[in-house]
Amino acid sequence: MKRNLILIILIVGISLTLTAQTVESGIFRQEGIAAWYGAEFEGKPTASGELFNSSLYTAAHPTLPFGTILRVTNMQNMYAVNVRVNDRGPFVSTRIIDVSRAAAEALDMISTSLAFVSIEEVVSPGLGPVTGISQTFIPPPTTFVHIPPLAPVESPIQAPSQAPLVVYSLPPESEDSTISTIEANLIDPITAMTNMPAAPTPAPAQPQPARLTGADIEGSSDKLYRLQVASFSVPRNAVDTFVRLSEAGLSPNYERHENYYRVVLANVRAQDISVIAQILGNLGYEEVVVRVEH
Repeated sequence: MKRNLILIILIVGISLTLTAQTVESGIFRQEGIAAWYGAEFEGKPTASGELFNSSLYTAAHPTLPFGTILRVTNMQNMYAVNVRVNDRGPFVSTRIIDVSRAAAEALDMISTSLAFVSIEEVVSPGLGPVTGISQTFIPPPTTFVHIPPLAPVESPIQAPSQAPLVVYSLPPESEDSTISTIEANLIDPITAMTNMPAAPTPAPAQPQPARLTGADIEGSSDKLYRLQVASFSVPRNAVDTFVRLSEAGLSPNYERHENYYRVVLANVRAQDISVIAQILGNLGYEEVVVRVEH
């Protein structure tokens, strides 16, 4: 009886240990560059359908489910804050997350715009808390404690090698010796590198204007045209394109067609289309759909 009881205790203990290891190994962790976004998206729809509010502790992540709670830590000053994923992004391969202005202030990254951060999943929607924390959103503390990074450990200074110095001597130079001839023919490497011709720098490729498809353009007519620059199923992508075109000096508009959000340039004269196509090509837009305004 006693032997069976001990066996049952061992089995239960092993099961609890394996469960804890499985939960711990399932926590999402990532390190990389973070940026923040604020006033330009205020009140605009996020990818989850929620309107963006820069005063809330939210974030955009490329893949994590909406509602995921992440702990974001600024690795430069060790400030940390909890954010809730409600948007998609960043749409730049060099970044892993975009946070709201409120979260950026908590991380002290407003002035730097970018910061190297670590992110760790606190709550995963549908799976419940993975660390025993409540499923409800956890607001950050009103004060943020600065935890200084550990001081680097100095490596011990290695003593210089005490190996004996071996000196080699050359025999006296004779009349038929080739040493002087060899030394005379040596080329100073610094002089040789200085006298080398510089490699030609290739001229940067000029961006091509965007291709125009759709309606034919009549240069001498009084018709006005509508240029469709891009179409997205995610509202945030349309907002990004709208901002880029505005910063380039253009006047974009939104169109809603079923579940798609279009960014267009309306009431464009025929004689202005070639110039606009070049601007769009410079921004990386390769094809534009042309329609006649009704």
